[in-house]
Amino acid sequence: MEFKRYMFVDGYNVINQWNILKNIKDENLDYARDKLVDLLQEYSVIKNTTVIVVFDAHLQRGK
Repeated sequence: MEFKRYMFVDGYNVINQWNILKNIKDENLDYARDKLVDLLQEYSVIKNTTVIVVFDAHLQRGK
């Protein structure tokens, strides 16, 4: 039996921890999100893992 591997990523936490993405987000948050997704797509192919990226309500007020 072959098992499927999954990785769940909290996108904004990663962006705020990886220096390259942290610097990008200061200029363009949309580009930082796209860059993270691109990097994780490459990772998913190399590691044969399904990656699910979640971007929560960044800097949004509660309702």
